[in-house]
Amino acid sequence: ASDVDVAVSPIDNSVRASLHIPGGAITDPDGNAWLSIDGVSTSELRAGINYLHSSVQFSGLDNGQMTFEQTVLSPAFTCRASTEPFNGFVTFSAFVDNWDLISVNDICLAGLFPSSDSWVCLYEYSSNRPNFPVVNVSESRFQGIARQSFWRCLDPETSEPIIYAFAHIPLMKSTSDGDGTNIFLVAIIIVISLVFGGTIVLLVAWFTQRASRYRKKMKEVQQKLRVVEDQIMDEKMYKGGLGQAGKDEEITMHANPLVVKFKSLQEQLREYKKTTGYYEEEAKVPFPLCLGGNVHCQGGLGIIFI
Repeated sequence: ASDVDVAVSPIDNSVRASLHIPGGAITDPDGNAWLSIDGVSTSELRAGINYLHSSVQFSGLDNGQMTFEQTVLSPAFTCRASTEPFNGFVTFSAFVDNWDLISVNDICLAGLFPSSDSWVCLYEYSSNRPNFPVVNVSESRFQGIARQSFWRCLDPETSEPIIYAFAHIPLMKSTSDGDGTNIFLVAIIIVISLVFGGTIVLLVAWFTQRASRYRKKMKEVQQKLRVVEDQIMDEKMYKGGLGQAGKDEEITMHANPLVVKFKSLQEQLREYKKTTGYYEEEAKVPFPLCLGGNVHCQGGLGIIFI
């Protein structure tokens, strides 16, 4: 293990900030383990953003942000090491400004990450802050020196050095462990059900409206077809058909009713003559027989020799 000074007072050469590096925390495959420490300019610190949670009441804020003077409480530094992240925790110790005016719970070892330009407590969750205090409050010799550990030098998103310092970041007052009931789940299910049901109703209404339109068009087509069928029937009944019969269509011939009646009368007359012996009496009457030439037959039988 070794200790490295980070900041020394120019007045009395007292150490204001230091690092404690346990053995094996920083190593190197070639056996040349190293750690470099660099200071940070005031302009870089002023560029950092420290947003406060809405539950925190703090006077003198600029658009919900704490200023550099209100945020940074100790010397700041950056580092680089042969091991990234470390194999163990490196502890940073420093004198904290205004330690007697600020609640210990509102002080944390924070990092100014290049990826966000924001100050973030390393143990940022409110449930972790009390478990990793920066001071031992039971220690009667405490004179404003804070201690806390970190495990890397570089921002994992940009691979650029993180600026470390103890910072005043008030712990948010309103926290929630979540609702133990299922009221929100039930509410979400109800909302989803209403949306789904409304969608179904809209789809049914849309399909019904479409079906009504198609039914109306079908009725119009059926009416037009009925008119055409009536016209075809009229043509067949009163105008001898349309004259467009196919070659295989069977043609039915019907006899004229007057001809049928006339033939019936002839049959009746023939039967009457046959019954009354009309044909026998007619056969007894002599009749002339004329054969060829310009011979006039007058009674009897004329015989002409040719």
